[in-house]
Amino acid sequence: MNNNQLEHISFLAAKSKNRNTAIDLLVASATAAGDCVDRMYWTLIHDFEHAPMTTNLQQLAEIGITVQPTASLSDDELPPALETVITQLARLGVYLINTNHLSDNTLYEQLVASILTEPIRDLPPTTDVVEWIDLTACRGKDKDVICDRDATLPRPANHPLLPQAHTDGNVSPTECTGKPILSTICLRPPRKARKKRSTNV
Repeated sequence: MNNNQLEHISFLAAKSKNRNTAIDLLVASATAAGDCVDRMYWTLIHDFEHAPMTTNLQQLAEIGITVQPTASLSDDELPPALETVITQLARLGVYLINTNHLSDNTLYEQLVASILTEPIRDLPPTTDVVEWIDLTACRGKDKDVICDRDATLPRPANHPLLPQAHTDGNVSPTECTGKPILSTICLRPPRKARKKRSTNV
């Protein structure tokens, strides 16, 4: 493991420590005020209302990943660039599902143009927080299954279930919203431009 990797691990660990400290302060304030002291409750309050805003693009930059514009990549460069983005998103606790109808170029473009730049709460990766980005509604020019990418996408360790796809009836077949779906064991704040989340905490 090189120095840069160690620095990134330390950075993420510090982020986790800061989050835990902020949650502890909320619990302590609630205790002093005679309010609810359930840590899970205050964790949700922190993550939904108090965590700073960022984007996945910024989070990737913080761990040393520069995402190149689609137009700057050759046909040979795009597949490894896409693999890097997907792998490093998983490192941040963000996983893609239902991508088999998208070419590498279309998927990469949707990530760069929409998903990675969307404002989100800045939560460090943890074993109990996982986000699923469902790309079922991302159609564009790709209508049918054209690959078996989903079978090789990263998945969280020791996670018994994959989420089922959910729609809210308001997504057109050609609209790409990259709907996030929460895992069965976690909760993350909703993304502003996404249509629906489901959870079973």
